[in-house]
Amino acid sequence: MKVVRGKRLRATRVDRCGMPLAGDAASLVTSGFVSVKYTPNMEDAEDLTLKNADGRNCVADRTPPEVKWMDVEAVLCEVDVELLAMMTGMPQVLDYAERPNGFRFSKDVNVDQGFALEVWSGTAGDDCDVPEDDSILEASEPSLSYGYWLAPAVVEATLGEIEIAASVATFTLTGRAVSAPRWGRGPYDVIQQDALNEAGRLLTPLEKDEFIHVERTTIAPPSATEGAEALELPTPYYGERSDEGN
Repeated sequence: MKVVRGKRLRATRVDRCGMPLAGDAASLVTSGFVSVKYTPNMEDAEDLTLKNADGRNCVADRTPPEVKWMDVEAVLCEVDVELLAMMTGMPQVLDYAERPNGFRFSKDVNVDQGFALEVWSGTAGDDCDVPEDDSILEASEPSLSYGYWLAPAVVEATLGEIEIAASVATFTLTGRAVSAPRWGRGPYDVIQQDALNEAGRLLTPLEKDEFIHVERTTIAPPSATEGAEALELPTPYYGERSDEGN
């Protein structure tokens, strides 16, 4: 997969373990972002040694290094009040018609809930499969390849430094992508299910201690939404993929 350009970003309200929180204002799609960065936060290896009375090692071992979580940084180029509130839990300011119109900083960091972060990237023009048969001709529409990046539970997100000057202002959010076994196969149709490019959920659910999922997909990213939208979960939600599809 040859990754070029960011296409779309979707945030979804989740609990701390990655379970999507269905209901009103639970999901938002935007193209108003500059970059998203993932950085492994490591538990370093530790040498375990014990010397004997002669000063020689009688025990020499080493603990394995471990990824504790992924640090996530998202740079936004649009002030989307609902998106900032969804990501950070900051209070929204409403206008006279009860529409989101601003936000307020508070001392508290939201630790009880988080958000799932999905990002679609483009792929280089030569990143195309060679068809093995004519099934591709039967697809409902021509398929292009995208990179699909999923962090199903980003927690403790905070808004960083903001500078108002004679330049374009950006908003940088940082958080931790952690284990999210309650995300399962996810609530969205994001991955092709067959040679006809039928869209469906992830083919297998996320397991415990898996906190980043990356895959190439031929399902186009969703269109940007006008603010946050309601989310209804498919039923049954948990479990492996069934013969009925989604």
